[in-house]
Amino acid sequence: MPEIPIILNPISGHGLGLRVLPAIEEGLRSLGFTPRVCKTEQAGEAREFAAAAPDDSPYMVCMGGDGTLNEVLNGVVPRHIPVAIFPTGTGNVFCKDIGVRSSVESFLSLFKEGRIKRYDIGFVNERSFISVAGAGFNAEVVRRMEGLRRGNMRMIEYVLPTMQTLLGYAFPPIRVEVDGEVICEDGFLVEIGNVSSYGGPMQFTTLALPDDGLLDVCVFRKSNRIKVIKHFFGTVTRMHLRYSEVVYAKGRNVRLSSTGTVPTHVDGDGNGNLPARYRIEPMAASVLVPQGR
Repeated sequence: MPEIPIILNPISGHGLGLRVLPAIEEGLRSLGFTPRVCKTEQAGEAREFAAAAPDDSPYMVCMGGDGTLNEVLNGVVPRHIPVAIFPTGTGNVFCKDIGVRSSVESFLSLFKEGRIKRYDIGFVNERSFISVAGAGFNAEVVRRMEGLRRGNMRMIEYVLPTMQTLLGYAFPPIRVEVDGEVICEDGFLVEIGNVSSYGGPMQFTTLALPDDGLLDVCVFRKSNRIKVIKHFFGTVTRMHLRYSEVVYAKGRNVRLSSTGTVPTHVDGDGNGNLPARYRIEPMAASVLVPQGR
């Protein structure tokens, strides 16, 4: 029987993956596959497991959150091994966009009734991302969250680092260039999306589609700290594109730079500081999705 690697983050979702793993293994065997479980113990291992998978693997299973999926794709792209995702994380941003749920029954049905679909992949320098990358205020929240994080996290846990950032961040200006055109010189937050969702109820790149061959760029220009709060409410109500402080663009290549120290993030994980270059690779990832998606 053909072997399928299962790359599992055991702490994601407070151990959800571990709890459903026996049922998933049994289901895959009944479908004629031999599951091989690879449990991650530290950052970077999901990428290593994915990169080590044979080129002729019929599928690759990812059981984790956005960060685990990011690592798996970094290990498998540009090979077109279809990735089947069982989301167990806090945000599960990409899975929400493509209609994949945390259900054993619906997950196993993908192998019988689903289809393989190609999606765009974004790259920041040489690291790929499937959902969203960015710089500035949000990335500083991520950096502070990583300093507090102990295992799996909940959305409510972002409140403290968000308030710390609101009160303590210096707001260095970000210069944003899209396909060679400078669209902003004084951004304080930039989100570059391959999908519309950011996490939870927020949407920065509201118009993004993961298969249009373009990156969506949403830039917030600094005015004052009170208006920062207004901006975030705008991303929840989808009203932020009407704000005069928001600049929105689409393109294939994006360059961010700053005269100050500005942190960046990739799919919710910290990724160093600016400057950074972003590009889109159309249809670079193969994902198993429900029929009709």
